[in-house]
Amino acid sequence: MADRYELSAELMTRIGWYYDPVIATGLVTFGILAMFFDAGAAFCFLFFGALYLLLWWWLRGGLKRIEIAGNALYISDFLGRRDAVHLANVTDVAETGLLALKKIKLTLDADTRFGRIVEFLPTGWRNGPWRPHPIATYLQERVAAARVGIPPRLPAQEYAESAQKYAESVQKYAELQADMRRLRETEDKAHSRR
Repeated sequence: MADRYELSAELMTRIGWYYDPVIATGLVTFGILAMFFDAGAAFCFLFFGALYLLLWWWLRGGLKRIEIAGNALYISDFLGRRDAVHLANVTDVAETGLLALKKIKLTLDADTRFGRIVEFLPTGWRNGPWRPHPIATYLQERVAAARVGIPPRLPAQEYAESAQKYAESVQKYAELQADMRRLRETEDKAHSRR
């Protein structure tokens, strides 16, 4: 079995999935308790708790955890439900959302237990707010390769190739330095004879 690579942001989804509803529930609870003491404070707690809960549901409530291995895409939520889809069944990879809160939306051919549309927050940093996220580009390339039947290039293979290229460039640089040193020595000898 091929190695699995996590494509979704762990901190923003798993911890946020549990943490945010607890904060919103706490605000609403304080609002209910504050009704006995101050109506203005109660309104503030209730309003901001409900707003926080709605924002949480809108931004992160339906997010999934995505892993990729070979030509399989593994989808799971944070309640333990899992499903797998072949990459050739992904019809579209798109980015949705606002600047820093962009999510990647996968549209699928096949029905899954999560539906035909799956969203997740990608791992890693963006290059800029208007550039596509590297994970989105990577998924688009992998989906296109799976449809054509090209075997996937694993990040480990790419890393090994780049490490080999780096080692070759270091070797060439060392040879160049040795040639420069010999050239300086011969020039120094030629100048010292004059």
